[in-house]
Amino acid sequence: THAFSGAGSFKDEGLVKAAAEVQSLVDSNAFIKGFNGLSNEEAKSEFLNEKAAMYMMGTWELPNFTTNEDIPQEFRDSVGFFKFPTVDGGKGNIDSWVGGPGVGLFVAENSKVKEEAKAFVEYFVTKWGDQSVTGAGVIPATKVDTASLQLPQLYIDLFNEMNQASSITLFADVQLQANAAETHLNMIQALFGKETTPEKFSEEHDTAVSQGK
Repeated sequence: THAFSGAGSFKDEGLVKAAAEVQSLVDSNAFIKGFNGLSNEEAKSEFLNEKAAMYMMGTWELPNFTTNEDIPQEFRDSVGFFKFPTVDGGKGNIDSWVGGPGVGLFVAENSKVKEEAKAFVEYFVTKWGDQSVTGAGVIPATKVDTASLQLPQLYIDLFNEMNQASSITLFADVQLQANAAETHLNMIQALFGKETTPEKFSEEHDTAVSQGK
């Protein structure tokens, strides 16, 4: 977060090491050939066709592995999940999540029904957690009592893990200014494609953040 704001640097030892670890994954063939050029749908098809053991994606894909009738039940029953592992000696916390809370609700300061609106928002958010899962297959940013709902096991397992989350960090590109975000996304692709070094990756980020101030 300090690096994103410019208060810190992407040349921090931990961040450079993280970039190097990414390239170590690439070198170990953790990803299928040509992964950098695949669309989301193409990458997902490799998993659905059982040509890939794992598929790294957000929780919005959960309905495909739980309630989507177009996908065989046998396959859906065989899907599980795990949290991205921490690195030996690293400062990361496996219970620290990355994502976005989605919906934001605001009440106008000068509203004539300010207190009533605040009460409704509180009620809505409380009910939204249950309804979003059962009705839309969406993972909410609120805790969900899995014992009170009829849910596929994959949802229950995920919620039980999420309820233990120590923090949530927004996606990096969301935190950055538009130009810096574009640089970030381009450099991520270059890093995975072995078209840059961890050191150059860090330098480019620092330059982009400083220019965006």
